Amino acid sequence: MKKIIGFAIGGAILLFLILGIARSRQSEEALSISKIQQQEGIPVYAEKAELGTVRVIRSYYGTVRSKNQAVVSAKVMDRIDRIFVDAGDRVKKGQVVVRFDTTASQASVSQARLQFQNMKRDYERMKKLFDDGAISKQQLDQIELGYNVAQENYQTSRRSVELIAPISGLVARIDTEEGAIAFPGDALLKIVSDDKYEVAFDVTQEDRNKLKAGQMVRVYFDGDDGVEGKITHVGLATSDMSRLFTAYASFPASEGIYPGILASVNVTVEQRSDVLQLPVQAILDRHDSDVVVAIDGDTAVLRSVKLGLTGEGNVEILDGLAPGTMVATYGHKAIEDGSLVRVIDENNETASAR
Repeated sequence: MKKIIGFAIGGAILLFLILGIARSRQSEEALSISKIQQQEGIPVYAEKAELGTVRVIRSYYGTVRSKNQAVVSAKVMDRIDRIFVDAGDRVKKGQVVVRFDTTASQASVSQARLQFQNMKRDYERMKKLFDDGAISKQQLDQIELGYNVAQENYQTSRRSVELIAPISGLVARIDTEEGAIAFPGDALLKIVSDDKYEVAFDVTQEDRNKLKAGQMVRVYFDGDDGVEGKITHVGLATSDMSRLFTAYASFPASEGIYPGILASVNVTVEQRSDVLQLPVQAILDRHDSDVVVAIDGDTAVLRSVKLGLTGEGNVEILDGLAPGTMVATYGHKAIEDGSLVRVIDENNETASAR
C-alpha cells in the first residue's frame, strides 16, 4: 500500500514538473517573439500612396435577347405540309421557311398567279404600244394599275401558303411540326438577328441617374472573360412590380451566346481619376477615426486621413497623406504609434521603406 501511495505521489510530482516546463517554454517562446519584434520590428506589407483611378462598379443580371427578332405566324387555318428549316439554321430575308398544303389554298394561289401572269403580259404589250405612240398615257396607267393589283394579290395569296423569313438571322425556335393544323395567328417559328445582341437589366433609381447612353460595360457569361458592350438606353419609368428601372446594353454577337441565356453586366457607376488612393485594407478604424500606418524609416506613424470614394479594392484619400508615403497594408492592425516595423516584400524578404 505504501508503495502504491509512493508511486502516486511521484507521478503527480512528475506531471507538475512536465506542465511547469511546458508553461515555461511557452512563456519563453512568447517572450522571444515579442523580443524579436522589439529588436527587429513588426513585419508588415506596405506600398506607397500613389495617384490612380478609383472606380465603383456595380454588377447586374439580365437576359440576353436579339436586338432584331421576328415571329413567323400562320395567316390562315391550314395543314402544314413542309418546314424547310431546323432550329439553329441560318436563313435569309424572303426565304420560304414553311409551306401549307390544302386544295383550297393551292387553288387560290394558282388562280392569283395566273391572273398576275395575264396582267403582266397585257402590261408589257400595252407599254410597247405606248412607246410606239399607239395608246395614251392614261390607257397605260390603267393597265399598269391592274398589273400592280394583280401582283400584290398574288404575293398576298402566296404568303398565306408559303411563309417567308421577314428578316435574316438564325432560327431560334420552332413551335410546330409537319402535318399539324395551324390557325390564323399561331406562332410557328422565331427568327433572331445574330449580328448584335443586347441584355436588359434592372437598376435602382440611384444607379439609374449614373447611367447614360454610350457608357461602356462588360458583359459576362458563365464565368468567361466577357465581352465589351455599351448602354443603348435606360427606361424612364419603373416596373410596377419591382419599382426598378430597366437599362439596355448592346454587345457584338459571338459563338456560344444565344438569346435567352443569363448574363451579368458590370457597370462603372462612378469614377475618379488622378486621385491619391490606397488599398482598402490599409485603412484602420481607431476610436471612430480613419487612420493609416505610415512608415517613416523603420517607425510606424499613425495618421488620421479623410476618405473619399471607395471603389473596387481601393479608396480615395482626400486629406492627411502625401503622395509617395509608404503605408502598411497587412500585419498592421495592432500596431501602435512609434512601433518599430520591418517592411517585407511578397517573398518575405526585408524591403526598403524608402
